[in-house]
Amino acid sequence: MTTNYECILQLKFASFHMLNQCEMLDVSTERNEIILLYIEMGEVQVKKADTQSTYQEGEVFWAHKTDRIYAFNHEVKLYVANVWIDYDRLKELSLPLLNKAPKSKISPLWEGLLSVSKDSFNNYCKQQTLFWSLLDLITQEHTSYPGKMEIIIEEITNHIVDPHMEPLTVSELAKKANMTPASFSRAFKRHTGSSPKEFINSCRIKKAKELMREKKDITLKEVADLAGFQDEFYFSKLFKKKEGVAPSIFKKELP
Repeated sequence: MTTNYECILQLKFASFHMLNQCEMLDVSTERNEIILLYIEMGEVQVKKADTQSTYQEGEVFWAHKTDRIYAFNHEVKLYVANVWIDYDRLKELSLPLLNKAPKSKISPLWEGLLSVSKDSFNNYCKQQTLFWSLLDLITQEHTSYPGKMEIIIEEITNHIVDPHMEPLTVSELAKKANMTPASFSRAFKRHTGSSPKEFINSCRIKKAKELMREKKDITLKEVADLAGFQDEFYFSKLFKKKEGVAPSIFKKELP
């Protein structure tokens, strides 16, 4: 007799949580439940009986009742799904492996799970359908090439807006795509029209312009640091090359 996951996993309810640094996630679970988590913003630390793991923005993972989940940075936003699980029948299979998916695709599914009430059989069916659409998205064994690029581009832009993140290198990005740096650079340029370095610098220039518009008294050194440039001199040189005017003049001419 064939066993399928639909007989083993069933959504009980979904919730959204915001945590401050070091705050522990408080979600009640029953004996036959496991939780599925998606980190929309920030980073969390998961402590099990004998191991400790860190999960970052955009990642999805399974957690058990005994796991302790803490916010790793100043603010964390995450979605949680309590899932009923038939542990006896699961022995014939294993929990599905989870993969990252573009935020533009995964967030609407989580939002849908929260917005659909279970006050009727029809709505219950809608919620279960959304849950299985979510699982379908995050359990695909091989992310397609365009899908990988969407995730990587999203990761780059997330790094740009967070000054506390470590600088990205082409080698690191290529590793995420399971490609060599050279082949990744070619594929990235075909997909975006720019090399990875050019794309990152364009994002940083855009961020720098936003900072100068929003904070009139900000210094160029502060702009360079917050936008992710290695120093003020390199920032000024690149800004002038891209925009045709020095950042100091651009800043002075702002209304």
